[in-house]
Amino acid sequence: MTFTPVNECSAVLDACVLVPASLCDALLRLAEEPATYRPFWSELIMEEMARALETKLRRTKAESAYRRQQMNKAFPEAMVAVPAELSKAIHCIPDNSDRHVLATAIVARADVIVTLAG
Repeated sequence: MTFTPVNECSAVLDACVLVPASLCDALLRLAEEPATYRPFWSELIMEEMARALETKLRRTKAESAYRRQQMNKAFPEAMVAVPAELSKAIHCIPDNSDRHVLATAIVARADVIVTLAG
């Protein structure tokens, strides 16, 4: 028996939910077949994740690069190209550093953004 979702849900995964290994693993397992949702991220989200892995969790550049490579290999359709102009044009979010996440959601036409309140 195969599982087919009634409505395909899509989500932009913010860097803060991709850094903790257990949370990232849980979210990505839910996106594997039979997928419960479709994940999206951007190059800026991946860069932010890598920086956090290296600075906060003291992972090496090689380790963070490997994580990025494996995520992109497992979900090649997740990478969204976001025009820089779009991020700059968004003014409804007070924190400039989060505007690229909303821009990713707009380009991906995502249903939700998965992030941590902070």
